[in-house]
Amino acid sequence: MSAANYSLTVEVPIEAPPATVWATLTKDAGKWWPKHFFATVWAQSFVVEGKLGGRVYEDGGDGAGAMWGTVVVWQPGVKMTWACEMYPGYGGPGRSFVSFEVAAKGTGTVVRLTDIGLCPDGPGAKGSLEAGWAELLGFAKAYAEKRG
Repeated sequence: MSAANYSLTVEVPIEAPPATVWATLTKDAGKWWPKHFFATVWAQSFVVEGKLGGRVYEDGGDGAGAMWGTVVVWQPGVKMTWACEMYPGYGGPGRSFVSFEVAAKGTGTVVRLTDIGLCPDGPGAKGSLEAGWAELLGFAKAYAEKRG
């Protein structure tokens, strides 16, 4: 089996202060992460452990869960990068690096997500991941703008 790389960028403007957006993406992820984005049917929440080496995972309760990745870059309020495994059944085997950058823009904030990876179907993964990340950031945007 051969592998192909992909690279994508999604930018989303959010009418909320950068600190609110950062909290939305990190400590509040479990409050807005939609159920249909879970990889498992038994997941109850999504967790981003806000620190270098922190886990990014679905929490199924009672110690059960599904690992999405590990925080490999942690610059509070500005940037985080996840090193993610792509498991068979979810586009893998493969590896990706997903970065979230938060910056003030006008009266609000812009989130710039980049996802760079290597998997069996890089071009196919790019299309579905780009649409998925855009949809997911839409949920984050709605949550952050309600918090203002």
